[in-house]
Amino acid sequence: LTAALTGDGYLPYGLPELREAIAEYHRSAGLPTSAEQILVTAGSQQAVWLITQGLVEPGDTVIVEDPTYRGALEALRARGARLVPLPVDGAHGARALARLSGHVRPRLVYLQPSLHNPTGRGMDEPTRRAWAAVLAEQGLYTVEDNAYAELSLHHDAAPVALAGLLPPAATATVGTLSKLFWGGLRLGWIRASTPVIRRLADIKKSVDLSCPVVDQLLAVRLLRQLPEARARRRSRLRARLTETERLLRDQRTGWRWDRPDGGSALWVEIPGADAEATAQLARRAGVLIVPGPAFSAVDGFRHHVRLPFADHDGGLARALPVLVDCAERSRAAH
Repeated sequence: LTAALTGDGYLPYGLPELREAIAEYHRSAGLPTSAEQILVTAGSQQAVWLITQGLVEPGDTVIVEDPTYRGALEALRARGARLVPLPVDGAHGARALARLSGHVRPRLVYLQPSLHNPTGRGMDEPTRRAWAAVLAEQGLYTVEDNAYAELSLHHDAAPVALAGLLPPAATATVGTLSKLFWGGLRLGWIRASTPVIRRLADIKKSVDLSCPVVDQLLAVRLLRQLPEARARRRSRLRARLTETERLLRDQRTGWRWDRPDGGSALWVEIPGADAEATAQLARRAGVLIVPGPAFSAVDGFRHHVRLPFADHDGGLARALPVLVDCAERSRAAH
């Protein structure tokens, strides 16, 4: 601690000990990585934002899954990117990408292969290899957002990164500690080639100079506790998911969802209801819910909502009847 605090505290690339710990995190998962390939960021959201600022120019085409993480959509739209959606549909998505690449030349492809937000799906190994084959054959730069990789309901460790199947200079991988440990710990990272890391670090310096050093020292310690943290988090997520599904069944909503592979929310279809109208009615009643179109590049999924289950501490039991009522009112109005 004393040694880390003796300097001026400006570490635009991140605390060296943390960069090495993150590199080891990737190496232990089968992805060769050096500390020089790591840029520490203020959470995965800043990581995605830096990538859009450093690798995308206004008017560039970016291929995204549909649905996908709304924070990435917001960052890309703010940058002026032209978004082209692909379905989240396993290996079918890879085939759609192959067909699409014959018509458009994207600047990059943004994917969430480990655990997808908002659907909670994970790519199995054959699907990963199918995607990697197309991405490598087409020479497409790939941004792999693994923010939810540590929230698996089934596995003791995060899956091998898609980047391990792709040319090293053609990928950027995003990770974070916020999802596994605590949302208030705003520490994430980018793993990429050293030239890309230097470019993104220059942008980061113009924004915040450096992530807090004390937080980074804490992160080094937390990374040593990954097995225990994964087990605790997985147990909690499983219990909360089971409780949430029971509440939904007890309400006899007729809502539909697939049990996720992981993550912290259910991607729920409300047949016949308009999700945005439902969300507006719920907000007036004091309940916040994000409607499906917020996760779509083309304003799709108008009958879906993202229903968090990880940390509701009994709040969902109180909120769910309100949501059901708002959905019924929306259905009646449309």
